[in-house]
Formats: sequence, C-alpha cells, structure tokens
Amino acid sequence: MDEQERVLAVRNGTRWSFVEDTPEESDTSLRRTSIRVLEQNAGVYDAWAVPGSENPLLIEVSDIQTEAGRRLRYGFRYHLRAHSGALLPSMVELGHTRWVPLGELGSPLLNTRLQDQLAAVSL
Repeated sequence: MDEQERVLAVRNGTRWSFVEDTPEESDTSLRRTSIRVLEQNAGVYDAWAVPGSENPLLIEVSDIQTEAGRRLRYGFRYHLRAHSGALLPSMVELGHTRWVPLGELGSPLLNTRLQDQLAAVSL
C-alpha cells in the first residue's frame, strides 16, 4: 500500500493481479520474500513491513493446473508499505504496474482485512 491507501497491481496478461513469485533459497522468511518480490518484479525498492503485521493478512489456497499436473498454490498476502514515488515511473508508463484504490481489490476478504488493520492502526 502507498500513502494514499492504494494497492500495487501488476499486469498479468490481460488482467491485473498482485505481485507474486516463489520463495528462493536465500529468502529468510515469507515476509522477506514478499519484499524481495516487490523489488524484483515491480521495481519498488523502498518497501517496509507494517509494524505488528508479522503474520500474513491472508493465505489463499487454490487448485491449479500446470504442465506437470494439478497442484495446490498458496498465496501469502502481507501488509507492506511503500511511497507511491518508490515505484519506478517506467513500470507505470509501460503499463506493467499501477496503484489501485483499496476498494477496487479483486479479493473482498483481503480488502476487509486491510481496512480492519488500517482502522486498528489509526486508533
């Protein structure tokens, strides 16, 4: 999320989705993996974990078909912050990334959990 409560989305073919990737051997935690993925796949190099958000906001499980057959896919969603200016302008200009208002998230459950966490932080 940026300072305007927008969520970063990346182009995935013809649709927008969250930045995703697989943990690497050098990653020390799933949360650290999420920060690395933002850096490598979206060009955001100044992201930080929200204090008190050590655990994922949401763990999504889906059954997918791959070339190797069917498998379960796990998506760990963390609450990370970055300034909107931390996103490389070329990524936006080329149509690879964009900031999406919180209410436009494709995941109603994630949207609710983010709003709940934002409300708790502002108390």
